[in-house]
Amino acid sequence: MNKKILFLLIGFFGFFGCYKPTIPWQITASSIVDTGQHVRAAVNWKGGPDGTPINITVIYELNIDDNQTNWQPIARHDNWKNVQSIDFSEDGSFVVLAADSKNRDIWIWEIGKLPVEFTSNKDIEGDVTLIQDSIAFRKKEGKAHNLFVKSLNGLDNKRLTNGSSTRWNLKASEREEGVVLLHNVRSRMNIGLSTVGIDGSKPQRVFDEDGPEVSFDIAGNYVVFSNENNWFLCSPEAGMDFSNPVCIKNDAPSAFGWIGDVFIINQDLYGGIVADESSPNGNILLYVFNNQIYEFAYENNVIKHVKSEGDKLSLSINNPMFGDFFAILKMGEFELEELPVIYAPESDS
Repeated sequence: MNKKILFLLIGFFGFFGCYKPTIPWQITASSIVDTGQHVRAAVNWKGGPDGTPINITVIYELNIDDNQTNWQPIARHDNWKNVQSIDFSEDGSFVVLAADSKNRDIWIWEIGKLPVEFTSNKDIEGDVTLIQDSIAFRKKEGKAHNLFVKSLNGLDNKRLTNGSSTRWNLKASEREEGVVLLHNVRSRMNIGLSTVGIDGSKPQRVFDEDGPEVSFDIAGNYVVFSNENNWFLCSPEAGMDFSNPVCIKNDAPSAFGWIGDVFIINQDLYGGIVADESSPNGNILLYVFNNQIYEFAYENNVIKHVKSEGDKLSLSINNPMFGDFFAILKMGEFELEELPVIYAPESDS
């Protein structure tokens, strides 16, 4: 073989053998909290600017200095393989999260300290949410998914379901009568919703409609869920009993189709992610505010997920060129207003 050709081949395969394409950033989990004294956000970033897959979990605090508003990282952890869900404590001093180490377990991460492993099992655990002084989470046991609640001190541990849960959403509603969890269940090909009290009361199937009911959100006595191209705003007739709810059905405008998460802040502000038929690559946030329908969009970007936390919304948004970024919206006097955007951190510690 000609020596020049040989050297060219060696150089070609050497270059491409070492080259690793960039892995765009993806947000796998997030949570926000507003204590009145500070606003904090916890975000897990999965990607690899240099082509090597990494996970970086960062806790940020919103600072206002010289009329400039920006996010300051106050804690960071790089040793989890993945983070599946996160939830802040009410005072913003720590988060609970479901993350992979040897297995997917529940962790408690107090700001300024190292994370502490809360559970250590061979079963996969996730969909974590904080409820007062306890943690509710989902565990996969064989092929079944079940809900558990465990006190922060680790002394009390209670099974809430027996093979009736599905790995998707888990939301809690705290009331005078007690705490109720709303979660996804599967019946054959239909995905529906069920409630269960953390006192161990019998799970109850609710809001049954024909077709998929994957996305839902809960705020106080109100629940919103999507079903095909409709959204339903529901409230129980009394207390925690969702078996006979009063529901208002809303049809999405014909130009849109439900494709993602729904949310509710209160009975006057709720909505979700829809696809705009006039812009196939652009998802928008369609929401009802005081009985009027509004739109919110990021030009040339795709809204992937929306999550309500308190009186704010957190959004995972994808830029086709660079990957995901994170945004927080709050309701102004007449429309949704945006806090500064959070972009992925540098990969080096």
